Amino acid sequence: MGVEETKHDLRLKRVQVTVAILAGTVTLAVGLYNLKHTMFGKKGAGSVRVHVRTDKNQPASKATIEISMAQGGVVASAETGSDGTYAKNGLAPGNYTVKTGRSGFQPDMVVFAVEPGETAELNLTLKSASNPIQSAVEEVGASWIKNLGMPHTKSEEKRDSAP
Repeated sequence: MGVEETKHDLRLKRVQVTVAILAGTVTLAVGLYNLKHTMFGKKGAGSVRVHVRTDKNQPASKATIEISMAQGGVVASAETGSDGTYAKNGLAPGNYTVKTGRSGFQPDMVVFAVEPGETAELNLTLKSASNPIQSAVEEVGASWIKNLGMPHTKSEEKRDSAP
């Protein structure tokens, strides 16, 4: 009986060693996974999905969308689809501004941040324009109106300053 107990003890020890090795392997894998995400973080580009609706809660199809970097460069310019949405992938992490507008509505704007590997979900609402002329002017470009009368080149400065 002493020999049989020894064989039984050996089998039990083998099972215990096998379980310990498997547990160690799982622990190592989980540790490496966590280390990768905490030490190196998420890498890569992010994206944005813009949902534009009217003040009557209807999708704003064919609304213009302009996405700009915080430093001022335009990244994308497009129109929303029939469901009032627009998506842009491949944005570098950072801060952006999205502007939207459509004929007969006041434009809307929001500042948002893009995180690596994440999608920013934005909801914008276009309010009916109380003054159709104001709406038309805003569509043409408020920046152009704002700079109207301001000289842009040296020759315009001389011309404007001449008596």
